[in-house]
Amino acid sequence: MMVAALQNDRGFTLLNILQPCPSFNDHNTAKWYRERVREIGDDHDPYNMHAALDLAMQWGDEIPVGIIYRNDRESFESR
Repeated sequence: MMVAALQNDRGFTLLNILQPCPSFNDHNTAKWYRERVREIGDDHDPYNMHAALDLAMQWGDEIPVGIIYRNDRESFESR
């Protein structure tokens, strides 16, 4: 995901990195993340904004990770 984010040369990229902090958060531990993090399936269409928003709102028993949304529209600068 970091490579895909760096290769995006057409605008904004948001890369959310999930990293536990053992000093200040003893609830969301590495074990807690391992039990919940799930790769997004191949059936997800990252060009569908509504599906991406639904997926992004999931947080709790399952945390989806992967490319949630992308689009191919022309950047502001190139217009």
